Amino acid sequence: MDRLDRMLDHPVADLRVQDGTLVVHIPSQDQYHHREAVRLVIRHPEIVTFHSETATRAIRRFGDWLARHGSPARVMSHGNRRYRLAVGDAELDDVTHAAPR
Repeated sequence: MDRLDRMLDHPVADLRVQDGTLVVHIPSQDQYHHREAVRLVIRHPEIVTFHSETATRAIRRFGDWLARHGSPARVMSHGNRRYRLAVGDAELDDVTHAAPR
């Protein structure tokens, strides 16, 4: 159970998944409650495909939330409902196949 908790609650940049249900911005302790954002953080740095327009809208809102909080993490679009969470200059610059949002 401890191993599962560590997998689900692992930090990415200044973000942490809490209880597998929400993303916490550690410096502000603000929370983002959406399962698709949790999925994106847990799967970092992989590209994740979302299967509905509702999910992709939630991911775009999550990207806006990250920007408002000054997080070094960014949501990167790879077109066709595919997104990934990028952190740091190397990951942010690695958008050679990414489509504009």
